[in-house]
Amino acid sequence: MNTKAIIGVDPKLPYAIEEAINRLRINVSFFGTDIRKIMIVSSEPNEGKSFVAMSLWKQMALAGEKTIFVDCDMRKSVLVEQYQIEREDGKDLWGLSHYLSDNKKLEDVQRVIQTALDVYGDLDIVINNAAIGEQKMIDETDDEWLEHVYQTNVFGPFRFIREALKIFMPKNEGCIINISSVNGDRPFCGAAYTSSKGAINTLTKNVAMRLLDTNI
Repeated sequence: MNTKAIIGVDPKLPYAIEEAINRLRINVSFFGTDIRKIMIVSSEPNEGKSFVAMSLWKQMALAGEKTIFVDCDMRKSVLVEQYQIEREDGKDLWGLSHYLSDNKKLEDVQRVIQTALDVYGDLDIVINNAAIGEQKMIDETDDEWLEHVYQTNVFGPFRFIREALKIFMPKNEGCIINISSVNGDRPFCGAAYTSSKGAINTLTKNVAMRLLDTNI
């Protein structure tokens, strides 16, 4: 059964801003029908990433384009709070953090991938971007915190890669992108975080070697 989300705050945009977002949508459409992922980034906070992402998604959806909006914020979601997003049935709103953090089961990962297959019929790209950053030194890190960080930063990406390859390898096509950190090579943050990024670097190279003779 499909569960609907309700957006409580839907501000009316000034005409000039609405037209600017619409022009952005049109410009994106010029790239053709093969566009699958759009990532909106900036180097500074509070530069409007959330606003542009939400507005562009809305314009594309209203234009009849099949669109999935993915909030990858592992902290308290800015979008959920800002736009007062909640489930229609009143239950807890689960995002990627539910599937990638703590000790979530393999079945959750498989469910995410199956949802993409059910909606679009295929899977082309997997981007492992979720991570928990922290500053705890090794003498401050207990086993519970270590496992918490690794479940999100290492075990989650590992499981998603493994399950995605079950789709990619039969068709010999697909793309896997792992977002690492300078801390993987220059470990100046917390012990659990930096070691997890080192693990992601090594995992990425290992997977690349495994797929050397493929189109993945």
